[in-house]
Amino acid sequence: MEIFGDPSEKAKALLHRLGVHEVSSGIWAFIDIDVASHGHVHHSQQPVALAAYAAINPTFAAGRFPGYTLIDLVEKVSCMDGTEVAALAKVCQVPPPIDWSTEERGEKFGEVAWHIVKKYELGACFTHSKPWGIQQG
Repeated sequence: MEIFGDPSEKAKALLHRLGVHEVSSGIWAFIDIDVASHGHVHHSQQPVALAAYAAINPTFAAGRFPGYTLIDLVEKVSCMDGTEVAALAKVCQVPPPIDWSTEERGEKFGEVAWHIVKKYELGACFTHSKPWGIQQG
């Protein structure tokens, strides 16, 4: 059986390389704090690492990625491959998208992001804007 043919197994392997694993559904733990603290995190894996580390310890995540903003995270989504998307989905406890285009992934991510903004009443921090070139007429 080829484990790397399964996106969920690839996602799990990526999370292990980032130094974390899922103890039980939605409960994450460090398996290698040195890797989590000092290991190289590819730019397209930063959203995965940040979400996983924050699920374990938000203070650690903020220290590991100082100054990382929601905008930084949103910008990285389009750079993520299927394994990274599946790993982020796993950490966030949502089903991974199946064969979504980059545009569809961006729209879905935006929907989830705005849901979080509304749920935690963060609206004063962000504004809706129209994509460049689209004007009301």
